[in-house]
Amino acid sequence: MPKAWLFIVVIGTLCAACQPVTREMMVLIADPDGKVGRAEVVSSGGRQTLTEANQMTAISDPAAPPAPATKVDEAFVQRYFAAALAAQPQQPARFIFYFLPDSTELDPPSRAILPEMFAAIRKNNSVDIGVHGHADRVGTAEGNRELSLRRAMIVRDLLLQGGIPAGHIELASHGEGNPLVPTADEVSEPRNRRVEVVIR
Repeated sequence: MPKAWLFIVVIGTLCAACQPVTREMMVLIADPDGKVGRAEVVSSGGRQTLTEANQMTAISDPAAPPAPATKVDEAFVQRYFAAALAAQPQQPARFIFYFLPDSTELDPPSRAILPEMFAAIRKNNSVDIGVHGHADRVGTAEGNRELSLRRAMIVRDLLLQGGIPAGHIELASHGEGNPLVPTADEVSEPRNRRVEVVIR
């Protein structure tokens, strides 16, 4: 499930004839990839669940329930949360490279995205690059751990040949664990024969 990006702003008002009034507004924001999580806002008076992008609730009195959820537009979000949005850490870039069956040979479409991966590394000035090898469930679990490690090493070697320092690269071998597509044993699944590169 996507994580929830919940932004909160506290607005205080003061007038000559009244006590200060504080109102907390909460807005659920979509992830950078467009996915929307879920947030539950709770006060001593009740709770309100936010499930859609740019849904908002507010609390003016801690003893009262949060206000009913309403949608706000992008201009509203920018008005109150532009600084918070700008301060978010940059999201990692991810690339998936697929391999031929029982092989450490990249398939042709995967070779074609190598320049894009190097461009992302240069753009982000990356010094933290995770290279995670995977296999499908054809063969033994131990054999697939070794195969997924060899696949990760192939991609690592491509990174080294492209001038990426070895100290910036971290290898991991998942074997047939963490499949993109769960299958029964001995099922050949091309999307599980992969290396995932995470560029931070």
